[in-house]
Amino acid sequence: MKRILLLIALLIPVQAFAWTEGFNFRDTSAYCTDPADTQGAYSPDNNGGTSNDTIYATTAGGVTFGFSSTPDVDNRRDRDSGVDCRLAANNGHTNGDATPLRFRVDLPSTGTYRIRLAIGNTSGTSDDPIVKILDNVTVKNTISFSGTMSSGHFLDAGGNDRTSAADWVSNNASIDVTFASTTFWLEIGGTSSTGYTNIAHLNIEDIPAPTPTPTPTASPSPTASPTPVPGTGGNVYPLLRRLQRQHD
Repeated sequence: MKRILLLIALLIPVQAFAWTEGFNFRDTSAYCTDPADTQGAYSPDNNGGTSNDTIYATTAGGVTFGFSSTPDVDNRRDRDSGVDCRLAANNGHTNGDATPLRFRVDLPSTGTYRIRLAIGNTSGTSDDPIVKILDNVTVKNTISFSGTMSSGHFLDAGGNDRTSAADWVSNNASIDVTFASTTFWLEIGGTSSTGYTNIAHLNIEDIPAPTPTPTPTASPSPTASPTPVPGTGGNVYPLLRRLQRQHD
């Protein structure tokens, strides 16, 4: 039985530890309680308050992240602490700005990551929201909505309009993105469009490749021992000498 269990263990692929980190964009840190593996993030505030601006390179929870220092915006809001903390607030930016709002995360390695997003406002509308995911300087995905998203709606990473906070929590779709660098950028608000983009939540999860399954090695076949010759005690030399004398 022990040998069978060992064989089964060897045949099951071993999954490496998955790194994951989420960011809940809001105005004040104590507004709601962050779920496990998530933390608050706060865009630059041009209203004089800079004590909790999350400027790159902030390091917390073993992760280095933050907004670029520009643009300086006063568009972060706490909205509804009664909903999931990932959706309770938002940071936002006006589309058409020459400098979009950009949020950076340093990834632990290159590879494929699973991305989740909540784009929207739990208590207000979003007009033509647009968000881009970049691998350093390369745009990998663009998620957008044409028109006005209703209050309480959230666009997920797959571009689906989730019609309530509960709908997003239960049904939000993820996308898998492969990064050739370790620099993740989230660009919030487009440079050539009108409207307004709100971002509530970002989650990044590493998808490690399974450890290769060990190949079973066949045991070597035992080597057969030579058959002893009768009358020689297993030593063939006396027999050979007798045969040689007979021949002579």
